[in-house]
Amino acid sequence: MNFLLGKWSGETKTFMGPEVPPQMGTMDVEFKEIIEGLFVEQTYAATLDGKPHVGQCIFGKDERTSEATAYWMDSFHTGAAAISFRGPLQENALSVNGLWYAGDEQWGWRMDLKPGAGKTLELRHFIVTPGGEAALAIEGILKKA
Repeated sequence: MNFLLGKWSGETKTFMGPEVPPQMGTMDVEFKEIIEGLFVEQTYAATLDGKPHVGQCIFGKDERTSEATAYWMDSFHTGAAAISFRGPLQENALSVNGLWYAGDEQWGWRMDLKPGAGKTLELRHFIVTPGGEAALAIEGILKKA
């Protein structure tokens, strides 16, 4: 997960549905090692249509299962609950899946992070319906600060 380390910033698009134009925003992110390098902490401040929100995610590695793990919470998406994620452990990419509830239905959320061209970080989040259909929810190309 070393490819994540450092400070990043850029514009984001948030998709609220297939027929709705994306909402533009900004994001300032920092990834740093914590607890003697065992985990990577992500903290961010972002805007969506001019309204601020903040968030935090802790990424780890479960060597026993060869899985990446994450625990995400923010002031926009997750409310007072946090979402736990798991996904295959990869060298220079991160793709983890988590579950959350909307009413009585269980939905999914997938976070994909990978290095982009030059000194950029590609960030994509997907919402996953109870039926398993994924749709792009957030997209950003962040530049190293």
